[in-house]
Amino acid sequence: MSLTNATPLEVAKAARVGSRQLAVLSTEDRNAALSAIHRALAAGKDDVLAANRKDLDEANKQAAGGTLSASLVKRLDLGKPGKYEDMLQGILDVRDLEDPSTSDAPQAPKQSRVFHPILLTKSLVDAQPRLHVGRNSVVAGTNMVK
Repeated sequence: MSLTNATPLEVAKAARVGSRQLAVLSTEDRNAALSAIHRALAAGKDDVLAANRKDLDEANKQAAGGTLSASLVKRLDLGKPGKYEDMLQGILDVRDLEDPSTSDAPQAPKQSRVFHPILLTKSLVDAQPRLHVGRNSVVAGTNMVK
C-alpha cells in the first residue's frame, strides 16, 4: 500500500498491523530493519528532498491561504542544514539502544498494553490539518479501526 494516496483509515489499519509485526521482532531483526531503513533513506536523499520541496511548495500555498499553520510548514522542511542528517542519526540512535528485555538492570513492573482507538483517531485528525472532522465523526471513527 502506498501511504501517499491512502485514506486516514487505511493508514491507521496499516500502522496497527505494522506495530504488531514489529513488536515481536528479535533484537537482531529489529536492528537489521532499522539499518535497512537508514541505508535506503541515505541512498534516496536526493529523491526524498526533491519530493519534500514539492510538498513544501504546496504547504506554503496553503499557509498563505490560511489553511495550514506556518509552524507546521517549518517542521515539514527536511532541506534545512543538518535536519536530514539528524533524522538519519536518530534512526541509528534508536537502533543502538539496548534492548530492555535483555538488560540486567532492574525491570519496571510489566504493564498491559491497551489500545485506545480514540487516541489513535485524534492523532490522525491532528496529523491531517486539512481534515475537518466533527466530534461525532471522531467518536464514530473509533469503532471502525478494529
